[in-house]
Amino acid sequence: MSDDTTASDSSDASDTVRTTPFDERVVEETAENAGVDVDDLTDALSILDASLRGHHSDLESDESSEYVTVDDRRAYAVPQHLWDDVVPTSDVGGDLATAAKEAHTRQAKLLFDSAVESVQFDDETVGVVIGVDTAEEMV
Repeated sequence: MSDDTTASDSSDASDTVRTTPFDERVVEETAENAGVDVDDLTDALSILDASLRGHHSDLESDESSEYVTVDDRRAYAVPQHLWDDVVPTSDVGGDLATAAKEAHTRQAKLLFDSAVESVQFDDETVGVVIGVDTAEEMV
């Protein structure tokens, strides 16, 4: 593989990551730790983000859910059962679904930290990160 091909492939992945609410570093580290391809994980996160748009109220319905909005991204700390009920992981399946959940939780932790919000993520709490449209912010 030439350097030109690598640069092009990397650029393509970066573009897709920028269209999702995830930092490139989070996606790359999660993919490496999970043993999945960065491009495949990026595609899975894009699919999930599109499916989750408009479901903010579903995630906010549980009294133990907390959220912050940072840079057009909303991060939720939700109980595991809410992830299972709301997030359509069947659209991505297998190892990618597990990696996607990990990426969501990692990104949510970073966004909560950047907002200086103290939220504890334990074994029963997972993160969900969704891009926020202007109309959703006004509601």
